[in-house]
Amino acid sequence: MSSKLLVAGGIAERRVRPLWDAIDTRQYKNALKLANTLLAKHPDSPYILALKALVLERMGKLEESLPLCLNAKDAGPVDDLTLSTLQIVFQRLDCLDLATSCYEHACAKLPNNLDLMMGLFNCYVREYSYVKQQQTAMKMYKLVGEERFLLWAVCSIQLQVSCGNGGEKLLSLAEALLKKRIESHGLLELEALRVYISVLEQLGKFEVALDVLAGKLGDLFKIENDKLRIQGKLLICGHEYAAAEKILRNILETCTDDWEVFLQYLDCSLGDDSVKKRLISAQNHHQSDTAPNSSHLTSLTEEEFDKRISDVHSFIEKLQQMDGHEFRRGPFLANLEIEKRRTIFGKANAVEFMQAFLEYYKRFGYLASFKSDVEEFLQFFHPSERPKLLKMLHESCSQLSSDGAVRQLGRAIAVYQVEEYLDMTFTASNDDCVVQAVTLTRLYLDNLNLSKDLDPQESMHGEELLTMVCNILMQLFWRTQHPGYLLEAIMILEFGLSIRRHISQYRIMLVHMYTYWAATHSAFEWYKSMEIKNILLESMTHHIFPQLLSSPLWSESYELMKEYLKFHEDYLKEAADHTFLVYRHINYSKVLEFVKFRERMQNSYNYLLVRIEQTILQLKEKADKFKEVENILMKLNSGMEVLQWSEEKCLDSLSFNGDWKTRPWWSPAPDECYLSGPFEGEASHQKNDLEYQCLREKQMRIFVKRRCLLPRLICLSIRCVGFLMDSDAGKASDMHGSCAEFQQLLVQYSSSLGFSFDEALGILSSIQSGQKSFKELKLDLVDWITFAVFYNAWKLSAEGTGFASKEKLSFDSSLSIDRLMELSVKELIACSAAPQLYTSDCSLKFIPAGSLMPTMTHLVTESFAWHGLILQSCVRYLLPLGKKKKKSGALGSHIDGSSSLIVEVIQCSIASFTSTIQSVKSWLGGYLDNSKDQELDLFLALLEGRGETDESSSGKITARPGCVLKILESSLDMVSELGPRIGQAVQTWDAATVPRKIINSHHRFALLLHDICESKLKTLKAMKLSV
Repeated sequence: MSSKLLVAGGIAERRVRPLWDAIDTRQYKNALKLANTLLAKHPDSPYILALKALVLERMGKLEESLPLCLNAKDAGPVDDLTLSTLQIVFQRLDCLDLATSCYEHACAKLPNNLDLMMGLFNCYVREYSYVKQQQTAMKMYKLVGEERFLLWAVCSIQLQVSCGNGGEKLLSLAEALLKKRIESHGLLELEALRVYISVLEQLGKFEVALDVLAGKLGDLFKIENDKLRIQGKLLICGHEYAAAEKILRNILETCTDDWEVFLQYLDCSLGDDSVKKRLISAQNHHQSDTAPNSSHLTSLTEEEFDKRISDVHSFIEKLQQMDGHEFRRGPFLANLEIEKRRTIFGKANAVEFMQAFLEYYKRFGYLASFKSDVEEFLQFFHPSERPKLLKMLHESCSQLSSDGAVRQLGRAIAVYQVEEYLDMTFTASNDDCVVQAVTLTRLYLDNLNLSKDLDPQESMHGEELLTMVCNILMQLFWRTQHPGYLLEAIMILEFGLSIRRHISQYRIMLVHMYTYWAATHSAFEWYKSMEIKNILLESMTHHIFPQLLSSPLWSESYELMKEYLKFHEDYLKEAADHTFLVYRHINYSKVLEFVKFRERMQNSYNYLLVRIEQTILQLKEKADKFKEVENILMKLNSGMEVLQWSEEKCLDSLSFNGDWKTRPWWSPAPDECYLSGPFEGEASHQKNDLEYQCLREKQMRIFVKRRCLLPRLICLSIRCVGFLMDSDAGKASDMHGSCAEFQQLLVQYSSSLGFSFDEALGILSSIQSGQKSFKELKLDLVDWITFAVFYNAWKLSAEGTGFASKEKLSFDSSLSIDRLMELSVKELIACSAAPQLYTSDCSLKFIPAGSLMPTMTHLVTESFAWHGLILQSCVRYLLPLGKKKKKSGALGSHIDGSSSLIVEVIQCSIASFTSTIQSVKSWLGGYLDNSKDQELDLFLALLEGRGETDESSSGKITARPGCVLKILESSLDMVSELGPRIGQAVQTWDAATVPRKIINSHHRFALLLHDICESKLKTLKAMKLSV
């Protein structure tokens, strides 16, 4: 700040410098005193006013800061120092339009001041006003004739076309401007040439762009291959595959490891149009990860295909002979790609394909990247060929034992990773799966000493082995539903993390394992240990956020949402600054990328969901305090603000930025878990295609729309019940309008559940009558009870106010919300009962793996909470303001005979609701009465009673939980060989720590939900006394 001017507004620098220093060192109290002193001497100085406003803003006194800024603005400053200070404060106060008006006024007074015009351009960048950016940039270009300002204008035109409402005709204007500049002065910067090429590419003028690169301007490229890559791309876009092939071939001769260029070269060699699709998909974040050509069949004849693929193979062999081949994977991986293309064309040769795979394994099998390199090709091996391939890999691994211990371990891991990817364990017997898990565990322990001298931050040798072991145990749990396997998997991961705490894959798996066992607090602790910050908050919160919302851990939920929203709000405020820096640093090709990324963040599904859930969580937390709920709804404009987020335009523009590849195989999406259903014998990687992703995104849009309806439905429920109790005839029009909107939203809600309004009511009727159950129909119990709660409120108000008679109602009004809530609780309690496998002690209540306690929590804190609010609204309108019910039981003269039936219905509903909540509380009390020591013994019995390694005379291991754990515990005898750090970690590790964590998490979960039930019972008791 101090380097801008020596004198500001006629004030000597030495007077202002102490204030600058105080602000820079964050001594805001001292800065405020200095600002007040300067203002006493210079009361009319807009610069000192701006500085004081800046200090107040930094101190969090926003209400005091804004008036000072407005006073400074009214003074009409024209110096850049004052204007830039005001811009900083106005930006933090979210008043960008005021900062812009300051610069517009200054530019009008001093139209030829370049610094002011650049400040105005910056303001328009912050506002994403692309047209005004272009106009301002052109004024600066005409003023000084500098190339950079012309490029600013051209980039603004591109933004109008790509991100705004500008037509493609604007691109012709951009081309003309650049062409004129080239004819008169040429281009000085390489980035300017890149922008010109991109404009021509957008216009489809590929030949013109190629001529430009071939001319004098092409000399701006200092690296020849950079120019060749652009030429190759332009030739591909123009369908000139033969010419593109030559260009790409030249690149590969100098950059042999450029895999993307090789794929383009191969496509061009085969005359394959999918190469253009590949270029498009590389720029489109919504495309599937599946290669565009993986399902494409070229139109070549067999002879042409054989000749061309043979030429490619010969060229690849030439590349493999070049120096440094031991470090270059591309030329050798190319053999696999060639065999894959042959398979696609229908000329598969299994022997050659396996040989190419084996050669690549021999050369690079020890690398950690081996699995990711070959994943794409494994799916092209026929299932009947896979056992033979694995046998060849195992034989090769044993033959290459002279590579050294670390490389040998890497090769062994690679073989097992291939076996895992091919789902071989899914088709194996339970006994064979346990044998595989034991083998991997022993391999891990045998090589643990290789990592004894590594730094704790470094990746350990063989850490992938425990991941594979746990995947096998989770498969066994899915097959048998024996919780011992799940418990064992958790213990193994905790063991691995006791040695090295920085293995993110272990922690992610633990988050999902603990949440599946309703140990949400332990899961959240592991999630926090990953220290997820900044952009990772956008891509990684899906691992824990849905589970937190279905738990009573509200403080943890607020903590996560607060951190996420702070990151988003900070980024959206600073994104424009980053874009302007790109302009200033002559990196124009990144301007469009930055703006599009900002759009993705602004339209983020996670961002929308977190804002909605924060609102709903506030309503859940205050559900027993009716007035506070009214205040929350008032701030939300009666729920209309949230409802607007569910508009089709908003939902269609959503971007899905979660990194689902980091999720464990048994939970490929936040609302999908294989463990809860029957064993299917397939892995999740088979579902990572474009069709599956589109289906998931559609379902997520439906889900977020349903959540957006809730605040408005709550508001209308309360309002319509109020109309029912209030006999004011003047409110008839409002009553009918609200009831009509209420019905419309209920139709939308039922549609989001996949049924029409009448169909949804019919399903609820069949459940109420006992013909069906939620479990049988595979329905989301909470969403359906919520629908029933709101339907009950609408039905009551529609009948009572005459909006619709019983004959006009689309469904029989006998539907009882009280009965449905009672049935839902009974069904959840019955489904949550621990199987006989867990314990024979009937007095000991136990929370089993896959417990429905999160569902019960969701039901109580949402569906029941909304029903409680409706009852509170009824009771509120039954009693005159400021009066209490008499002890005799009379409600007062304001209740006439026509309302007595409604009063009776409310009294019965309160009694039934109280009974239902009491049953939940009693159910929770059974868990809370447990002895933790007894629970610990029960957990350990899951392993010790069935975990002994039984071996027959042939030495075959019998599948029982605990086999792997016994192998781990045997490592305690080899502590001296592992070094001090690992040895100490192994020695202090205790398997019993895991069940203790689960038990403590269960008790905390149950206690918090028990307190919520207690709070609701108190509210119901107060209502009962009032009616």
